[in-house]
Amino acid sequence: MVALANVGGSFYAINNTCLHRGGPLGKELSRENRHLPLARWQFDVTTGKASMNPNNGVACYPTEVRGDEVFVDVG
Repeated sequence: MVALANVGGSFYAINNTCLHRGGPLGKELSRENRHLPLARWQFDVTTGKASMNPNNGVACYPTEVRGDEVFVDVG
């Protein structure tokens, strides 16, 4: 599964599983910014990187908008 985020009209998709707790990141999306907070771990939806340690992160997938649909290339 992926977490899909719309940031200023651009769509981003990352792996939906938190590295720390294994929970779904998509449920934690903050409307105020582009970070997904889960138990104090934050992930940047544009890169998949963990904010507190950029060496850690979740997979980030390319997206493409076609008409009214968003396609995610999970490879």
